[in-house]
Amino acid sequence: NEDEVSRKDIRIGDMVVIEKAGEVIPAVVSVRTDLRTGSEKKFRMPTKCPACGEPVHRDPKFVAWRCENLHCPAQKTRRLEFFASRGALDVEGLGGVVADKLVENGLVNEPLDVFDLQLDQLSRLNLGTAEEPRVFGEKSATKVIEGIERGRGKSLARWIFALAIPDIGKDTAQEIAALFSSLDAITNSNSLRDAVELGKLRQRIDENKIKKNEKKTLPESEKKARRQRQAAARDMAEPIGDRLIRAGFARPAKQKDAKDWQAVTIIGPAAADALLSWFASETGRRTLERLHKLGIGPEGGQKQVRGSALGGSTIVLTGTLASLTRDEAREKIEAAGGKVSSTVSGKTDYVVAGEDAGNKLEKAKQLGIQILNEAEFRKKLSG
Repeated sequence: NEDEVSRKDIRIGDMVVIEKAGEVIPAVVSVRTDLRTGSEKKFRMPTKCPACGEPVHRDPKFVAWRCENLHCPAQKTRRLEFFASRGALDVEGLGGVVADKLVENGLVNEPLDVFDLQLDQLSRLNLGTAEEPRVFGEKSATKVIEGIERGRGKSLARWIFALAIPDIGKDTAQEIAALFSSLDAITNSNSLRDAVELGKLRQRIDENKIKKNEKKTLPESEKKARRQRQAAARDMAEPIGDRLIRAGFARPAKQKDAKDWQAVTIIGPAAADALLSWFASETGRRTLERLHKLGIGPEGGQKQVRGSALGGSTIVLTGTLASLTRDEAREKIEAAGGKVSSTVSGKTDYVVAGEDAGNKLEKAKQLGIQILNEAEFRKKLSG
């Protein structure tokens, strides 16, 4: 974060004080300027990508600087790592050095190339250097190939997340997968287009609001024009909201006498626009074609477990479960119609506590929220 580095005057070679922010992330609190030796250097953001040498540009919406060369080897490696990561297709052993060497040796140019990898070529992969070779080996290669094959049958939510579509995180991917039966259904969705249009119309309504400090200063003609623009936008938005509610793509707003144009869409307009744009892009079209050729067709749609006691519940996971990873537990909860939250609050129905449970368990006790051990959790899942 270049802005933070500049604001706190953090220099290369500095000693810094850090603290744990939230659950995991370390945050720099301050710089020990009293320990500086004079050899420290001010940080300067490079103007060219250190991996491919192409220019870098700052994203106007964020603090991030990005290399815009899609063929940058570092981006190819990172996309492959993300594709195989635990929250995506969960291919154990395909990350870090292995991903880097696959790209470096031209065996993988884009993530879906992994489905063309052969055991013999992967087992011979040199993870070291020419001077000090370190062959991947058949045992490790077999494990990766088996993980790749299992990826074919992963859920629609995992595939949406694995494709690394901008503005689509893990939670949004789950919500999308609950609404659509396949990737093809997403590309042809009128509901997504409606969500984008409703977002634009509501923005127009907001932009034409007469603020308190404007009531006395605005000419009557401008007030009238704004009200007319608002009314026109509401008239256009009303049937769209109605369609989205009837399609199960939105919920009526909670306020009294709420109108359909105020409906809360399950997929927000920014995410809906990102989905439609990506699938309409050359990358999206090429990806879908490749998946069809590979015979991969992940399925979605709400699949609730009959009789599950967790349907409609908000659940927080804390600690380590003996028989399930965190992601596996999350998937089972969502398949049962529940929702996983990262924070304990008055809206939490259950806290599932494994070994070494942390502060979330203590907060649940303070709030009187029902706590489930692993056996009780599994019993709830099975109904």
